Amino acid sequence: MLPTFVIGLREALEAALIVGHHRRPFSARAAADALPKVWLGVGLATLICVAFGIGLHVLSDSLDLRSRSDSKRSSACFAVMMVTYMVFWMSRHART
Repeated sequence: MLPTFVIGLREALEAALIVGHHRRPFSARAAADALPKVWLGVGLATLICVAFGIGLHVLSDSLDLRSRSDSKRSSACFAVMMVTYMVFWMSRHART
């Protein structure tokens, strides 16, 4: 459980760095009332992720050992596919 928590914490810190990095130019160009919407989006995304994590944990506890292993394997493959897609998407759109 601790390694999963550490990975989640690292990802959350990376997301906070990205939002913080993009907040300054956004707030300089946009109206003053738009910035709370950004933080509302961050808060909602955090709540959705926590709810999804709790749901996966509850679902994982209800599975037998073989099904649990299969679900971990398929979720790891899905995560690899998403990260690979993100890398290619970012390399395609980095210049713009």
